[in-house]
Amino acid sequence: MVRSPITFYGIVLLVWTTTPLAILHSQTGISPVQSLLYRMGGAWLILLFILIASRNLPKITRSYLIFVLISGGGLFFATRLIYIASPAMDSGLIAVLHGLLPVFSAIFATMILKLRVTGFQWIALGISFAGVLLLMASEFALDAEVWALLFVTVAVMTHSLTSVMVKRQGVDVAVIHQLFGSLTMVSLCSLVYLVALGEPLIVKELSWLSGLSILYLATVGSLIGFFAYYGLLQQVSPVTVGTITLITPLTSMILGAWLNNEQFPAGTLIGTAILLLGLAGYLLSTRRATR
Repeated sequence: MVRSPITFYGIVLLVWTTTPLAILHSQTGISPVQSLLYRMGGAWLILLFILIASRNLPKITRSYLIFVLISGGGLFFATRLIYIASPAMDSGLIAVLHGLLPVFSAIFATMILKLRVTGFQWIALGISFAGVLLLMASEFALDAEVWALLFVTVAVMTHSLTSVMVKRQGVDVAVIHQLFGSLTMVSLCSLVYLVALGEPLIVKELSWLSGLSILYLATVGSLIGFFAYYGLLQQVSPVTVGTITLITPLTSMILGAWLNNEQFPAGTLIGTAILLLGLAGYLLSTRRATR
């Protein structure tokens, strides 16, 4: 099995770059909640087969159930918001806003885990927020769906808070069992939500583009990407992993412009640059502090 950190880094970069565009195309002809259920449910079935074949099903304990509720519940809420917002905004902007993951993680870790943040780091965080505000103002001036930007921002905040809460819980759970528990919760929540909305479980006509996108998200986005991410965390520092968020906004915007003819006004590009500048300053100061 390949365990090279360079390979893991490349896989995570690829997955984080392509996921926003894949989410957009996965909803061609079907509703966001149907697409989410097919993606997470498909990944869950594949992983369930792997666990049964390897006789490695997780032990159901109280701490594991708490982990599943926190991790899976947060993942469902965050992913649901992104699926709702993705048809109303460019895929590149979704990647840009995900660059705020380490920013929100630092804020929540300061509040919950009592993480020490220096004055320079707070300035860097402020610069990042200024970039987001400029980005939103630019989109608002173009009569864009600003609510979609807010939805994705809340989703990123939820993802960050969930990660910090899981860290606080301190549950020692194997990576594959973490993934299985989270996918179980997300799939169950998606199924209940689908039934509550009265939407059909089975889509009669699924376009080839939507089908391929869902298959990609289930296998590469939800399984391979997750394992590569945690494999990378085991070998390098979280700060090094965080540098991926400096690259994916640029690669996602290039990919969206190339494959989806997405165009970005000057204000959006300037806001993105300011956001990444602040994030780079924060990550650089964090790396120095850990030496």
